[in-house]
Amino acid sequence: MTALPVVFNNPFYYEPHPVCQLAMGQLAAWLRGEDSPFSAVPAVAAFREEAGRGKMFGVLVVRREADGAAGYLAGYSGQLCGRSDWTDFVPAVFDYLQPDGHFKRHEAEIVGVNREIDLLEAERRVADDEAERLDEGDPRPMFEKAKGEGETDEEHVRRRQFENAELHRWKVRHKARTAQWQARWQEKEVRLLSLKRLRRQKSDDLQRWLFSHFSMMNARGERKDLLEIFGAIPPSGSGECCEPKLLQYAYTHGLHPLGMAMMWWGDSPKREVRHHGHYYPACNKRCKPILGWMLQGLDVAPNP
Repeated sequence: MTALPVVFNNPFYYEPHPVCQLAMGQLAAWLRGEDSPFSAVPAVAAFREEAGRGKMFGVLVVRREADGAAGYLAGYSGQLCGRSDWTDFVPAVFDYLQPDGHFKRHEAEIVGVNREIDLLEAERRVADDEAERLDEGDPRPMFEKAKGEGETDEEHVRRRQFENAELHRWKVRHKARTAQWQARWQEKEVRLLSLKRLRRQKSDDLQRWLFSHFSMMNARGERKDLLEIFGAIPPSGSGECCEPKLLQYAYTHGLHPLGMAMMWWGDSPKREVRHHGHYYPACNKRCKPILGWMLQGLDVAPNP
């Protein structure tokens, strides 16, 4: 029988404990479509297909506080097939994806604002092209300032007076055309700026609402939301990685965490170094502040 971890591994610097590797091996076999103790229910095709395009999976070895029985939990980062509630995996810390819920309704409002902004900006690009062609058919007159060959001083003065008058008349016409163009767009420019301010406000409000509902627990049973943990609006996707989802489920279900491991499954992403079947530490951008809170109260191995 494989011994259980004595100290919880540091999720930012670790070699997977043998019992974590055993748990992950069972999960990997299930993901490959093999019979596995992980679950008697095979993974559906859509789940396996999307996971194969690249997804981080995690396992958390736990001991049940009621009777000391050991086992493990499994989780995945974010959503799979638009869901965070697949059987045999821990759910999201906060499920904000209900079709008629607060997040989706307000997200739809922001999408509507974005559409109007896109339309106005497309119209503005057309208008900018028009502005560059305002003087077509009436280009700015160009004159030779120097006295022409055989031109007397008096003739040169009269010519320059006429040319200056012509240029002045052209400038008046140009100014009138420009003013007319600006008048047509002034109202739309005001609307565009107003929509952009509205979009920012709605996005900030929705982000604050969302992260205030991620109430993260630590091993002492204390809670903080993500706004409190980060001291500002957190990066997008915070609270949705494997590690916080696994720990949150354990804390809220009478399970004591013993060790965890995270493994990349499927295709490598373009912007990160991730290889199929390799173990990886928790991310610094989102997980470090969150786990710094959630691991309080556990005996955690130091980060060398």
